[in-house]
Amino acid sequence: MIKDEGKVELQNRFIMLKAKGFSYTKIANELHLSKGTLTAWNKELESEIAEFRGLQLEELYQEYFMYKESRIKKLGEVLKKIDGEIQKRDLTDIPTEKLLDFQIKYIKELKEEFVESKEDDNRTKMNEIDEISAGCILNEMFMLFLRFRRGEASLEQANKEYSLLMTLLRGYETHVLEKKVDALQGAIGT
Repeated sequence: MIKDEGKVELQNRFIMLKAKGFSYTKIANELHLSKGTLTAWNKELESEIAEFRGLQLEELYQEYFMYKESRIKKLGEVLKKIDGEIQKRDLTDIPTEKLLDFQIKYIKELKEEFVESKEDDNRTKMNEIDEISAGCILNEMFMLFLRFRRGEASLEQANKEYSLLMTLLRGYETHVLEKKVDALQGAIGT
């Protein structure tokens, strides 16, 4: 028979081990108790085990969220640097195209880091991001037109920038269409 003071300590250890997913055999070997005793304790302490398991999951979620938040911040910082560098460029050399490619990749990475809270909120936020992306590309086209009109960009430079912006816009439109096709296929069950 287990003494009362030792029993509480053993039960606490049982709760922790069971919440971590250990088998009755492993717990029985570690605590030097019979499987019958452990089965009885499992019924008696079911809510405590569930509560401890919930706390472990909450800690894991917090750790994962903090890691994810850190990744989002780092991706955002790099994206800001790329955006700043793109703004400095006149887009007449090849590395600018690489910067635009990096910009697109980092935007995509940031979208993938998005944490869903509710399905409707997720759709709304993703739609806002999509609108901002299209708006940014169209805004850049308008700014290019104004720079060309004021003589701040040569015809050759304006053509190169326009070509890059059109490529971005086509890629963006393709992405949006693919999302819509996926949504339709999901709705009709194909």
